[in-house]
Amino acid sequence: MNAHHGGLAALLAGPRCAGRGGRSLVQCHDQLRYSALAEVAVDKGLLVLCQLAIAEQLDTNPVAQQLLLNLLGYAATYRQEFYPVVAAVAAAPQLQAALDGVGVKYSTVPDALAAVMQKPPATAVVAATPAALKTLAANLATVKAFTSRGGALVLCGVTPDGLADYNRIVGVDHMLRPGKRERVTLPAVRDRLTAGLTASDVRLESSQKIFSFQDGKYVVPDMFSYVVDYDEIAPFGTSTFPSYANIVNGFFSVDGWPLIINFPKHADDSPYDIPITLPKPQTLTEFTWVGNSTYWPTTKINLFFDGDRTNPLVCNVGPEGTAQTFAIDPPRPATTVTLQLAAWTPVPNKTPNLGIDNIYFKAQRPPEFYQRVHPLLNIGGLLHYTEGSGHIVLCNLLFKDREEVADNARKKGAILATILRNLHAPFSVGRTVLAGQNLAYEPVPIAPYCTQYRDEKGWFDKKYTFKDLPAGDQRLAGVKFNLYEMATSPVPNTLMLAGRGVAGSVPAEIHGIAVNRKADAIFFLHTARIDRRRSPAEIKNGKSFELARYVIHYADEQQIEIPIRAELDVEDYHQTSPAVIAGAQLAWVRPYEGSGFSAVAYSKQWSNPRPDVAIAAIDILPGKDNCGVPAILAITTARAE
Repeated sequence: MNAHHGGLAALLAGPRCAGRGGRSLVQCHDQLRYSALAEVAVDKGLLVLCQLAIAEQLDTNPVAQQLLLNLLGYAATYRQEFYPVVAAVAAAPQLQAALDGVGVKYSTVPDALAAVMQKPPATAVVAATPAALKTLAANLATVKAFTSRGGALVLCGVTPDGLADYNRIVGVDHMLRPGKRERVTLPAVRDRLTAGLTASDVRLESSQKIFSFQDGKYVVPDMFSYVVDYDEIAPFGTSTFPSYANIVNGFFSVDGWPLIINFPKHADDSPYDIPITLPKPQTLTEFTWVGNSTYWPTTKINLFFDGDRTNPLVCNVGPEGTAQTFAIDPPRPATTVTLQLAAWTPVPNKTPNLGIDNIYFKAQRPPEFYQRVHPLLNIGGLLHYTEGSGHIVLCNLLFKDREEVADNARKKGAILATILRNLHAPFSVGRTVLAGQNLAYEPVPIAPYCTQYRDEKGWFDKKYTFKDLPAGDQRLAGVKFNLYEMATSPVPNTLMLAGRGVAGSVPAEIHGIAVNRKADAIFFLHTARIDRRRSPAEIKNGKSFELARYVIHYADEQQIEIPIRAELDVEDYHQTSPAVIAGAQLAWVRPYEGSGFSAVAYSKQWSNPRPDVAIAAIDILPGKDNCGVPAILAITTARAE
C-alpha cells in the first residue's frame, strides 16, 4: 500500500479505471492522472485497490489508522444497489447520444411528467426545455413526491426561457449566465456525486495554444451552455470595462497574460473606476482581490455600492499577486458596485500600467441554502440539491454532435456517467477482451480502401519498406489479422494518409471502411512515420501528440472517435530498438539487414463500450497535431466466446 509504487497506480490511470466501471478516489503523479485509491465493482462484489502508504505508517500516523478503518468499514458494509433510470430526452438528441455513449441502461418516457411519475428510488433524466420545466413546475407536488421518496431528477440544459420555472422547481431564485472560457475545478469539499472524478476530467482544453512558443492550451469556452449562481456572483455582472470578462474568469498571471488584464492608468493619476451591474439586487458579504505586480501594483481599492460615494469599503491591498479577502461588514445590499483602483506604487523602468488577475464577490445566502444546495464544481454548471431522501441535479454540460478535441466528448461523458453512477444507475459493462483468449476474430476487408503500397512503390522510404510483412492470415500479438495482398497484380495494400514525403496521390482522409457487425473489440495493426516527438518536459507534463483519429460509426448513427497518440498508441515504422509503448503491443519486428534498424508494427486494441450495437463503418482521419503519418496494415473485429 504505497503510492510511490508505480505498478497499480499506472494500471489505474484515470480514464482506464473509469472505463472499467471503477472510481478513482485519490489521484496522484503528474497532473493527477493516476489513481492511488480506487474501487472497482466485480460482479456483485467490490475491489478496493489502495497504493497509499498506509501499512508503513500504522504505528505512528493516526490518519493512516483512520483511513484503514474507514476502508475496512466501507468494504464490510458494501451492498450493490442499482436504481432504474428513465429518460425524457427526445427533444435533446445530443443528450440522448451522450447517455448511449456512456452505456447507462435506461428506458425512455414520452415527457418530463412521466419521468417523475416513476416509483422511487429511480433516476429521471430530463431534457430541461422550457416546455418540460413548465410542466414540472405546474406539477410541483408530483416532483416533490418523487424526490421525497428517494427519486433523483437530473435536469439537463436549462436556458434563460426556462429559468423562472427551474427556480420554482428547486426553490432557489437563481441568476443565469452563458458558459464561457473560465477555470473549472472541483471544489475543496467534494460532493458525493462527483466521487471518482479527477481534476483532469473537468479541465477541457481546446486545440488553441495560449502561446506559440510553449506548451499550454486555452480551455474551451463551451463546456456548459448556461451557468447558475451559487454564492460567488462577480461573473454574473456586466461592465463597460472592456476586459471585465478577464477579471472574473478564475485565471491568473501564471496561466498566461491573455487570460488576465493590464491597462494604462489615467494620465492625470485620477482613480480608475470599473462599474459593475448585477442582474438583480444581492447582499454582498465578502470581496476578494487578486492583483498582479507585472507593472505598477495597486495598493488601495475603494468599493462604492449603488452609487453611494460617501460610504465606501476601503481595502488596502498588498502588492503581491495573491488572493486578499475583505469582509463587507455590515453586508451591503446592492445592484451596482463600482470597483475603484485608488492608489498604486510606481515602479521605476516599468510602464505605468495597472493590473487585475481576478475579483470575487460573495453574496449572502440563508443557512438552509447551504444545507440543501451543494456545488459539484467551482461554478454552477453542475449543482446538487438534496430533497428529503432524494435529489435534484442540474447538469448543464453542452453536449455537441462533434467536439473540436475528441477527448472532450469523453470527459463530458465521464462527468455525466459519474453523476449517474453515484445515483446508483445501472450500466452496460462491455465484456473483458484480452487478445488471444477465447475470442472469435473476423478480419475487416480493407482492399477497396487501400491507398498505398508496402514496398518501394509507395512506402515512406525506399530503403526501409514493409515488403517483408507476411501476407494472408497471420496471428500477430495473439490476434488473427488478414494482411491484404493481391499476388497476381500490384495494387495498393495499405491504408495510408497523405503527408509530407508520401508518394503518389494519397487522400488526406479515408471514409466508410465497411464493418457491418457487432464487436466487443477492434484490433488495428498499424505503424507510422513520426515527424515530431515530445520533449522531456512535455513527457514529464503528460503531453501527447494526436497523430491520427479512428472514427467508429454505429448502425444507429452514433459515433466514437479513437485518438491515436504518437509514441503512446503507435511508434515509428523503423527503429534501432523496438519500443514497448503504453497503448499498443509489439506485433511484428523484422531487422533491416546490415542497417541497425528494424521494421516495427503494433497491435492497438480498442474495447467497444457499445458491444450490442452493430458497427457500420470506420474512418481514418489525420490527427490535430500534424506530427506524422499513419499506416494501417490490417483491421480485425473480435467477439468474446
